[in-house]
Amino acid sequence: MSKNYLKNSDKMAKIQIIYGLHSVRAALLNNKRIHNELIIHENHKNLLDKYKSKIKKIRVLEHKQFKKLYGGEQSTQGIVLKTEDFKRPSLEEFL
Repeated sequence: MSKNYLKNSDKMAKIQIIYGLHSVRAALLNNKRIHNELIIHENHKNLLDKYKSKIKKIRVLEHKQFKKLYGGEQSTQGIVLKTEDFKRPSLEEFL
């Protein structure tokens, strides 16, 4: 699982990229996460209806483009989720 950084209005937000059907499903069911984008391989268009209520930005990529960006379907199972990392309290908030 790789992490990237995007600028947020008040601080840097860690973006997690989650691969695989079960991992993505679990992340989408977690209401504590803020989801940015769901990327689906063209062979899995049937997942569009299942997840469109959970996330607004969904992209379906052709095989060639998906493989170029994320590798083969064997490692990603044809589904990738870009989501923000959990918000962790600062030390002052924790105490």
